Parts: sequence; C-alpha cells; structure tokens
Amino acid sequence: MQLGKAGLERRKLSFVMMAVAILLLSGLALAAVNERAYRNNRTRETGVQADILAASVTAALAFDDRKAAQGYIDALSVNPQLQSATIYDLRGRVFASFSRGGEAAAPPPPSASPASTRWIRGGRLQIVRPVSENGTVLGRVFLSTVPEPLQVTFARHGGASLLVVMSLLFMALLGRAYRALDRRAAELARVNEDLRRAALERERAEEALLQAQKMEALGQLTGGIAHDFNNLLTGIVGSLDLMQTRLSQGRTDNVARYINAAMTSANRAAALTHRLLA
Repeated sequence: MQLGKAGLERRKLSFVMMAVAILLLSGLALAAVNERAYRNNRTRETGVQADILAASVTAALAFDDRKAAQGYIDALSVNPQLQSATIYDLRGRVFASFSRGGEAAAPPPPSASPASTRWIRGGRLQIVRPVSENGTVLGRVFLSTVPEPLQVTFARHGGASLLVVMSLLFMALLGRAYRALDRRAAELARVNEDLRRAALERERAEEALLQAQKMEALGQLTGGIAHDFNNLLTGIVGSLDLMQTRLSQGRTDNVARYINAAMTSANRAAALTHRLLA
C-alpha cells in the first residue's frame, strides 16, 4: 500500500517536472525570439543610418571635402547608440571619423564585399556600406554601435529570465522531492523486506512448533500403547508362569482359569493391535 502510494506521488512529480520543463523551454524560446527581433530591428535601424551616410558623403569623397564629410559624421554623434562612425576613401584611409570616448578610429572589418553586417562580442553591431557614384566605388562608411550594458540586456529579457529562473528553482525543488521519494521508497522496501523475513521466520517457527507437538503427541501415544501392551503381556506371562508352576507340581487345579486369563489378555492385545492398524 505504501509502495503504491509512493509510486503515485512519483508519477505526480513526473507530470509537474514535465510542466516545468515546458515552462523552461518556453522561457528560452521567448528569450531567443526577443533577441532575434531586437537584433533585426537594431540592424535595420543602423543599416538605414549607414545607407543615408553613404549617400550623403558621395560628393564630399568625390571632391575631397573632408570638412563636409566630418559634418555628416558629427551629425551622427547625437545618436547615443553609436560608438563610432568612420568614412574611408578608396585606399582605405580614414577620411573623417567620430568615436565616442575619444578612441582612435578602427579599421573596418575585412570583408570580401564592400557591404557587410556582423555582431561581435558584447552585443556590438558593425556595419560597412560602400560609397559609390554611377557605379564607381569612392570609399566606404563604417558604423559601430556601443556595447549593450548587462542591465539593459537583463531588462530586455526580464520576462524570459524570470521564467527561466522560476523553472530552474522548480526543477531544483522537484529534484529534491525526487531524492526524498527515492529515500522513502528505499526505506519502505527495506521495511517490507524485514516484514517478509519476519513472516517467513514466524512460519518456520510455527511449523517447527507443530512438528514438536506432533512428536510429543506421538511419544505420549507410543508410551500409552507400550504401557497397555506391557499390562497385557504381564497378564499373559503371569498366567503362563502360574500354569507352569502348577504343572511342575503335578497339580491341575485352577489351570483352566489361568488359561482363560492368558487368552483374555491375548485377545485384548489382538483387539488393541487391530485398532492401531485400522
């Protein structure tokens, strides 16, 4: 009964564990969807800015007007999401640049294509767009976004993070409950085995007691039978002994009475043997 109850509790915990696992997967899926949507939106916005900058600085690169190019670059500094913006000429030299925090302009990431988009460690986005006029490439523009703070990332994934944390806590609690059930099941199995052994020992003891009682009854019966046969044999032997004495004295009186007594004892012995064999 107890083992069956433990099995029912284990099945209930299994269902709860399955529900928690689904909750955990849902949280992870939600986080993945949110992250993908965020990156797509961020890529689209920064890409539009890079395209606008590339279209705006065409004349500046064509006429080597660094002041005008720098003006376009400085206009982007009002965007707090940009870490740096750089315009490169056709030879890859810095034509105009802006870098938040006074960092030196970094070279654009190598790419087989003049246009590229990539995410790097720290949640930074780097976009390269070609600057061209009538199909002729004049240079490239390079935009890099600021690293995303961890608190912003956590805030963006707050709901999904809460689901994941709650799922992990539930799984930890369920794991503890599973271990408690395992210990309880093991204890119940041990108690059940002890009870089974005790019942087996009791059954053996009862069989041994019954056998001893049978042997005692058989001994009493055998003793009673032996006592009865001894009395009968005493009567027979006593009568024959008296007959022998009388005959040795040449006397025949009372011989018939002794013969009758011996026959009576013999008949009683025969009757007792018949009852034993019946």
